[in-house]
Amino acid sequence: MIQNRQVANEYMDKVSQDSEFTSLHKVFTKVPLKIHRCYGLSQYEKLILVDLIAYMSDKAQCYPTYEMIARNVGSS
Repeated sequence: MIQNRQVANEYMDKVSQDSEFTSLHKVFTKVPLKIHRCYGLSQYEKLILVDLIAYMSDKAQCYPTYEMIARNVGSS
C-alpha cells in the first residue's frame, strides 16, 4: 500500500506539470486514467486526488484545507 501511494505521489507530480489535466475547465475535471484505474487506491483516495487536481487549476500546487477536502469528498 505504501508503494502505491509513492507511485500516486510521483504521478501527481507529473500531472501537475501537464496542463491537459490542470488547465481551467468549465464545471468539470479531467481525471487521468492512471488514477481512475489504480486498483491499489481506495475510493476516497481517488476522490481526494481528483479534488486536488480540481484545486490545482493552472497552478502546479494547491493548498486546500483538510476540511475543504473532507467536505468535497463526503468524509469527515
